[in-house]
Amino acid sequence: MTEPRWNSNLHALDLLLDEVPDGAHDGLDVGCGEGETARHLRARVPHVVGIDPDETSIELARAAGDDIDYRLAELHTADLGDSGFDVVTCVAMLHHVDQATGLTDLARLVRPGGILLVVGLARSRSVADYLRDAVDAVALRRHTLRTPVWETPSPKVWPPPLTYAQTKAVSLDALPTATFRRLSYFRYGLTWRP
Repeated sequence: MTEPRWNSNLHALDLLLDEVPDGAHDGLDVGCGEGETARHLRARVPHVVGIDPDETSIELARAAGDDIDYRLAELHTADLGDSGFDVVTCVAMLHHVDQATGLTDLARLVRPGGILLVVGLARSRSVADYLRDAVDAVALRRHTLRTPVWETPSPKVWPPPLTYAQTKAVSLDALPTATFRRLSYFRYGLTWRP
């Protein structure tokens, strides 16, 4: 039996998935990579589409042989129909694109009554950020002594272009009714309902 995969992104996503509305039927995972985040979403909703612009990642996702519809596509050009989704997730992807545009593109994919769940990375800049980082570093080290960290093969962008404060400002400017919060293990979470 294979050990469950764990990393900071999956940990944060699982926290946010608790907000999936009852009766949610379909979901979209944007920037799905090799499919691990889409599979976490699939545990909550019966039909999931995963999109990613990286061909190797989509090939790896499809090789898993699950019932998720993986598509090679960019967020801003993907043909996903007009009806939207009950749940749209985006994990560690927004710092790869212009955040305001990305959030606007994501929001248009959420149907009324649905939810957008974003897990992201940002740069630390303030004293409060660095204090939180110190706590996260100790907690992460303690956690990884018991649970190995799974490293995704997906392409990475480091460092993130925006600080936590900038990310929050851009996010709330693009989606004024969104909830933005700092999560454990160097991540932030954003939730938004139309």
